[in-house]
Amino acid sequence: MQILTITPTREDWLRQHAKILKFVFEHGGIQAARAEFILLARLTAEQLAAPGTSLMAATVRCEDGERLAGVSFVSGYGTEGCLVVVHPLYRGRGIGTSLLASQLRQLGTMRCEALLSRLPFVKMCFRAGLHAVAINQGAAGEPALVMEGPCGDPDGASITLTQEGDPLCRYPC
Repeated sequence: MQILTITPTREDWLRQHAKILKFVFEHGGIQAARAEFILLARLTAEQLAAPGTSLMAATVRCEDGERLAGVSFVSGYGTEGCLVVVHPLYRGRGIGTSLLASQLRQLGTMRCEALLSRLPFVKMCFRAGLHAVAINQGAAGEPALVMEGPCGDPDGASITLTQEGDPLCRYPC
């Protein structure tokens, strides 16, 4: 599997955009009807270049060449939209987690909502390095976890006893 960041030229954008929209519509299920899909459908090459907006694709090698296995779209560092779609044949293999983790590494920080009724997405968020910071009412009044990406240096974080005068938060946002 290979994860690619999509940074199209103006001429190439229409072809790539159409291919991604078709993939999300065919394999996204209910996600294809949500606001994130509409945001992706209206996305221009100029908007894709804006800070906090990223589009990634996971491809796998097949007998007939490379095939699209998953797509991830983040807008506004996740606050405007966060969409991850994986082809049904490749689900359960960590592709969605890899896409979301790559988004987090590229953007540096993310914040999105994960409906509790969509447990696979919640688990994917945790595995990708996001953590729950609050619980809100999501779409249609359903409970949703507010997931946030790392701030500071989570890789260097370790639990140690504090001494008097030490700051309690070593990696503030």
